[in-house]
Amino acid sequence: MDIIETFSFDLINCQVATIESSKIIRSGPIDSQKRVQELFSTVEEPFYLSITQVNSIEDEWELINKQHLTLETCQQKKDSPNQIMHLIFPLESIYTTKPRKIRLKKEEDYLLQLPRLNNMEAWISICYRYNELLEKAFANFAYDALDQYTLEKFIKDFRHEVYSDFLKRTLKKLNSLQEKISDLNINYRDLISFEKELINCRGDLKRMVQAHYNILVEIVRVIPIVEKAHPELIKAKETGLLLKKLLDDELGDVADLKWVQKEIILQLLNDELDIISAVNCNTGIDRTNFAFSARLAILQMKDKFTKQEIFDFALGENFVEATLLIDFQQRVLDNLIKYSLPLTNQNRASRSLKKWEEDMSINSEILLCLPPEHQGKQIVDLDPETKSPIDLTEFGRELVLSFLL
Repeated sequence: MDIIETFSFDLINCQVATIESSKIIRSGPIDSQKRVQELFSTVEEPFYLSITQVNSIEDEWELINKQHLTLETCQQKKDSPNQIMHLIFPLESIYTTKPRKIRLKKEEDYLLQLPRLNNMEAWISICYRYNELLEKAFANFAYDALDQYTLEKFIKDFRHEVYSDFLKRTLKKLNSLQEKISDLNINYRDLISFEKELINCRGDLKRMVQAHYNILVEIVRVIPIVEKAHPELIKAKETGLLLKKLLDDELGDVADLKWVQKEIILQLLNDELDIISAVNCNTGIDRTNFAFSARLAILQMKDKFTKQEIFDFALGENFVEATLLIDFQQRVLDNLIKYSLPLTNQNRASRSLKKWEEDMSINSEILLCLPPEHQGKQIVDLDPETKSPIDLTEFGRELVLSFLL
């Protein structure tokens, strides 16, 4: 049974969902120390907390950067037993009234890579957490075959990357630069200089994440060879495959994963690593409604499907045609109606969107969150050949409208 707790905070629209031992937090922007502390008060210490922000890189970068610096300031407290990971999974507004922008490839690449570069700090922390899982799995492992000795080498290599002195120095320099940049009295010339250094630092981090990834590829390749004799390694393999899939996308030159697919893979990964999940956007409604509902849905599917079936669905190459997709989409919609709609209605005073106008177009990423129909009425129009969703029906527009401000 899902338990949803609502908090009356300065941190707006804050809710915590509990499903068995898993927690998912939703909220508005976490852009002040007061709001950070309110967020922390919803969970027990010590904790690992992954905060995923679903805002627009082009239109809301200032908000993203402010939240990142706020969280980093808190993370740098030496006496804190907690670990915070801030990830950006960009999502444009649910709808737009503007024509689609025509950009140069250089501009598209920049908008794709900017959040990924920011994410490298979080991926380093997640790799550290995965290393803890590996060390636990291999604590009493007896090496009695060539493949197992090969695996031992990769495990040691991964640990070496996690604890490397260069990584420690780079993170220390990064923290120092972020502290300087957050100084309100900094002059413009120094700001530009520090930001250039920051980009170089994150470039170094990206190369180190790539080194972690290269070893991870070998670990998940070798474990299946020996797992029959060593079933205690299965969790390390499954978790490694989730991490590998996300890093495939984050380190690549193109966006291979759909937004909602990244959300649910990260949720499964957090669950395997005992990391608490949090999602937020500028309002804590709109985009957060969909991210929160999707994350709940993938955990709720455990009541019907095996762990292997859920992982296969999340990691599938053709997510749009997955056999479990409609079940997932129905759960997303149920969560939107059951949990997100009441919270959205509480924000009616700030609602500006009264009806779906003719010049409004839906963000195609959201269409994958919705089932084809609800209560016998069609929600999305499907491409007759590919069966992929292409737009909302009139009923679908009214339905989606109810989850927006």
